Amino acid sequence: MVDRPLPKCIAGAGLLTQLMIDKYVDHLPIYRICERFKREGVSINYNTMIDWVGQSIMLIKPLYEALKKKVLSSDYIHADETGLKVMDKDKKGSTHQGWLWAYLDS
Repeated sequence: MVDRPLPKCIAGAGLLTQLMIDKYVDHLPIYRICERFKREGVSINYNTMIDWVGQSIMLIKPLYEALKKKVLSSDYIHADETGLKVMDKDKKGSTHQGWLWAYLDS
């Protein structure tokens, strides 16, 4: 049996990587990713895709921790605060103000 990144998951590394790129680099919501796959004849349940993305995030957590440690150990840190509209099912109205902070060591 071929090793898979996630236990008991049919998705391989390539598919999981594509989901992460679509969501976090191309900023596509999961429902649009599902629709794109449907147009190609591949039906993946919305909740399944949400689970895969969540579990994939946990796979790269060690990378995040190593990067965070490197940045915080620097003598000089660049920071950027960017405001953006955020949708939240628990808040009334269409969007509210959210913030994105990016950090970079020198």
